[in-house]
Amino acid sequence: MVVEATVIERPVGGVEAFKQQLDRLLHLVERSVLRLQVVPPCPPFHHGGSGPFRIYTFPDKPVVASAEHMGGEQLMDEMMRIQHCTAVFGLLQAEALSTRASRDLIRKVKEELDNYQE
Repeated sequence: MVVEATVIERPVGGVEAFKQQLDRLLHLVERSVLRLQVVPPCPPFHHGGSGPFRIYTFPDKPVVASAEHMGGEQLMDEMMRIQHCTAVFGLLQAEALSTRASRDLIRKVKEELDNYQE
């Protein structure tokens, strides 16, 4: 998973709820359930500007992609679109922090929130 830094730096739903969310995220990352990379706030390039998308792979079915937009979600099964999403995902991974640096950033944000007094 690749997310923008604002996802882990902006407490949505209040500080306590956000700390719990970060704890859960760290738990998943540290146990290798989730591979997470964070795109820094000002990357030299930003290939994900068209919005969030997902690539679904299955052992016994064709690859499918989906893109979110204001009106919902669009499923894509055309090979050219899937290849485009895969290429963009690779570019996002290349611009993002490493998995270790991303985990460390999440820990740092969590520690800052632990020291935050409302």
